[in-house]
Amino acid sequence: SPYSSSIACYMYHPQIFSTSSITLAIIAEALRFMKIDLFPFHGYPKTSFNMSTAGSEAVEDTVQPLCNAMFDKTARYVEQEVDNTCSEYSVLEKMNTLAASEYEAMFNQLQQTNASADELKQSYTSLAPFVEQIDVLHEAVSELYAAAQGLDEYSRALETRLKQAIRR
Repeated sequence: SPYSSSIACYMYHPQIFSTSSITLAIIAEALRFMKIDLFPFHGYPKTSFNMSTAGSEAVEDTVQPLCNAMFDKTARYVEQEVDNTCSEYSVLEKMNTLAASEYEAMFNQLQQTNASADELKQSYTSLAPFVEQIDVLHEAVSELYAAAQGLDEYSRALETRLKQAIRR
């Protein structure tokens, strides 16, 4: 059937179809074809057209193939529109799948980063008493160094006095 892909698309994506939109599309296409195809004789006066005349069968013979052609063209048009819409939904579905996989990868990386941050926080918490002891020890060493410098200066001053006292 020439409409099998359209029917399949309708089965997978029924929300894209509505009776009114399809009907309006068919009517719009029919009107377009009627203006072009159904009145090929531009000089024919439409007001004098009377279906009760003997030529009505000839008119019906002319109109029927044109109507059939119009409906065939309309069917092909609607089918192409549905196929295009199905293609667009297919591409959109692939894009959504790709985006979802990217978001999942980012989420996994974020979880790993959070786990690493938690490990660092636990390590810092366990090392905090030692860091505090190092700070206290550093202060004590700084004070001891200052005292040693003071003693060194005092000993130099004493040495200088002693040398002066010996020279006298």
